[in-house]
Amino acid sequence: MIDEFARNGSLLELYGGLLTEKQREILELYYIENWSLAEIAEYLKISRQGVYDILQRAIRQLNIFEEKLGLLRKNEQKIARYNNILTKMQELLGEDNYKLLLPYFEEIKNLFD
Repeated sequence: MIDEFARNGSLLELYGGLLTEKQREILELYYIENWSLAEIAEYLKISRQGVYDILQRAIRQLNIFEEKLGLLRKNEQKIARYNNILTKMQELLGEDNYKLLLPYFEEIKNLFD
């Protein structure tokens, strides 16, 4: 399981296009650019409390989207299945053969990202 900050960033990547422009901008500055609330408030010329309120509403909205659509959960499940397959392949092939094939496994994984 990923921490809350990383989870919110992942939700932003998945559902950011469904937010308002202001919500998306604030979340991008906070989660992607790693700005503080005070820096965002100064940049947007609104209060720090205003930034915090918009941030919280947007996060609630992202969680509603995830509850309804489940894209992050599905992606996490795919990654877990992929990792299980890699582990089984390593057991079946042995370490040396597995290392030879690993680039191909990664290429297969990239097809689904």
